[in-house]
Amino acid sequence: MALTHIGPYRIERQLGVGGMGEVYRAYDERLGRRVAIKRLRAEITAKPNVKKRLRREARAVAQLSHPAIVQLYDILDAEVGECIVMEHVEGLTLAALIQDAPLEVERALRLGREIAEGLASAHDRGLVHRDLKAENVIVTPDGHAKILDFGIAKQLRLEDADETDLTEDDAFVGTFRAMSPEQAHQRPVDFRSDLFALGTLLYEMLTGENPFAASSPLATMVRISIHQQRPVIEINPAVPSDLSSLIDRLLAKDPALRPQNSREVATDLERILVMVSGAAQTAGVELLDRLVDELASAGFVAKAIALLKTMDTGGADPRVIEEKLVQRISQSRRKRNDLKGEPTEIAGSRPSRRLSSDLSTLTGIANVPLFSHFDADELSAIIHGLKVYTYEAGEILFTEGESGASLIVLASGVVRVYVKNASGGNTEIRRLEQGSFFGEISLLTGEPRSATITAATACEVLVLDRPTVEAIIERHPKVRDTLRDIYRQRAGSAEERRARANPTPPA
Repeated sequence: MALTHIGPYRIERQLGVGGMGEVYRAYDERLGRRVAIKRLRAEITAKPNVKKRLRREARAVAQLSHPAIVQLYDILDAEVGECIVMEHVEGLTLAALIQDAPLEVERALRLGREIAEGLASAHDRGLVHRDLKAENVIVTPDGHAKILDFGIAKQLRLEDADETDLTEDDAFVGTFRAMSPEQAHQRPVDFRSDLFALGTLLYEMLTGENPFAASSPLATMVRISIHQQRPVIEINPAVPSDLSSLIDRLLAKDPALRPQNSREVATDLERILVMVSGAAQTAGVELLDRLVDELASAGFVAKAIALLKTMDTGGADPRVIEEKLVQRISQSRRKRNDLKGEPTEIAGSRPSRRLSSDLSTLTGIANVPLFSHFDADELSAIIHGLKVYTYEAGEILFTEGESGASLIVLASGVVRVYVKNASGGNTEIRRLEQGSFFGEISLLTGEPRSATITAATACEVLVLDRPTVEAIIERHPKVRDTLRDIYRQRAGSAEERRARANPTPPA
């Protein structure tokens, strides 16, 4: 019989099967959120003291709250066995992401910095991961790192296998590849073992190779213990020398020679990232800064985003420039209640514009209700999901009565809105300009389009389709509430009802 519930959680589908047990996507019917549930194999939890250790570890891990760490919600002793309930995260494992090719330096730095920041948060509480590897890092669709199985997976694996047995299969070899030298020799570990693992992750992201991979667990342990890895910069010349040196320090055999603070590593990675991104994106960011200032001053934040999605960035990584835009909008929004004197600088960027420009940006944001209610993470996810389309004057964007499942933001141009009146003709009820948005009623309710939209001038529009919106809502549930609030404010407006009842010729 198919598993339908585990405690109060409704099972939606199986996500995978691993050495520890099965993983399911489920829905918490009490709190109205999606979760992941790891059901542990009975032979693991049946062993003496395992449940006690598991719950002790879980209590500690549940205290962690950091964007780069998957949140642990609950431990269940259910009829189907011991289960770990955690935050559900969409995305790919880092292992899958680097399977075919290494990452660009800038992307590796961003992920490495986020992982280091997550480790620092845990280390501040005295928690060590002990099994940090590419399979235990999820990269979300919007490009952020999330660390899985903090402390728990390693504890369970130690219960499930004799670490002196060096004849295990490939899955266990993978665990050996993630070990630090002190772990390989069964010596006490601390946060510096996690930093060694972070060095291994950075090495893999930048080269596509594990520095200590070998054909057997024994050979792998020997390489971890005595082999001096080839410097990253020799394999990938695009890697800055500072970053290559930092990785060598992280992979030092002696823990005393590694960096002694996780936050220090995060700071070093941020410093190198600023250097790399600044060199790579100068032309693109300078152009974006000018465009954002000019367009925001006219109230056209949507147009700035449209240009961002299509512009030639002069060799810069568009994701970096996109992040810059989100950062600028969010920074300006934070200044609503503190607009005295010169704006502060953003670390790693050139000085912000003067106060007058920030006020203009605020004005532009206020003119786009769709964007003004979202925080930086939500806005970033939305920008990632946008598609850009162009229409010539006279073209129909969509027709009243047709099915529709997309939200549309007018980035440039003017459109006319028509509804059918009592006599069967069309009445123009309004014109919309840059920054306006429409389509949310059909998107949220599944109802047919309630109006016909035509381009009065050449137009550029930003489109969020239903699958994209659903994916965003799954990661950021508050987005659904925001869209519903907007829907309630706009659905069935008095203006539209009057137009349907009293036909007038279109303008």
